[in-house]
Amino acid sequence: MNDLVVKKDKNLSPLFKWAGGKRWFMQRYSTAFNPFANLRMVEPFAGGLAFSVTLQPKHVLANDINPHLINFYNQVKEKKFFLPTDLILSKKYYYAIRAEFNDLITLNQIQGLRPAQLFWMLNRLGFNGLCRFNRDGLYNTPFGYYKKIFLQFEWSKYEEIFQSWTFTHNHFEEIKLTNNDFLFCDPPYDGAFPFYSKELFDFTQHQKLVSWIKKQGNPVLIMNHPTPRILELYADEGLEISFLMAPRTLSANMGSRGPTQELIASYNFSWKDLIKRI
Repeated sequence: MNDLVVKKDKNLSPLFKWAGGKRWFMQRYSTAFNPFANLRMVEPFAGGLAFSVTLQPKHVLANDINPHLINFYNQVKEKKFFLPTDLILSKKYYYAIRAEFNDLITLNQIQGLRPAQLFWMLNRLGFNGLCRFNRDGLYNTPFGYYKKIFLQFEWSKYEEIFQSWTFTHNHFEEIKLTNNDFLFCDPPYDGAFPFYSKELFDFTQHQKLVSWIKKQGNPVLIMNHPTPRILELYADEGLEISFLMAPRTLSANMGSRGPTQELIASYNFSWKDLIKRI
């Protein structure tokens, strides 16, 4: 029987299921970032916030081009978010709230509590944490067919840590950095579905990202799929390149969800030297 389950973690988990999320990475390497503990953590592509939620630094700048995501985080920060009482694990319910959400997008009514509730529920009930929009900016992720759904009810813990965090909805090039920032860049994967928001994130955007990074004097860690053109781009621009094996969770076929190679690159510091200390 389908069920909704309260999930209470000893440590905070990301509030979203997120395709390409880095919870697995932070579970392995969170202590590697201890040398940067006094810096503000900046996530130009906030997504599920696995990086910052795991580290829980005092100051975070979490930015994302997806306005629905930032609206949700701000609703939590402002202590306005709560779960609606009609949440049901069913295909019919999912497509009803997806239609409601898309109606609000069409009407440009995407700020506030109800859009945040709808976006969060669509994420929890939709396919495998996939966040996908069509060319008209309408949400088109399909239903996920789960037997049970884990929910986070301990909102007060997130409200508390979010109080000193800043959430912004901008293109990454508009982010204003200080000398006291560490950048964790987890852009949409090269070669993956590029419509993570209405705006297209194609290879030109990856090139712009590297160019923007190189103009900053901050330590930067960036992760991506090791496609040939990404490898060439990072190498040509002088980023230090390493590889990790990452879990693959997006495939609908459970038998094909084996580990896959992940590229990790650093700039203005050496990731390879850093992990030797842990």
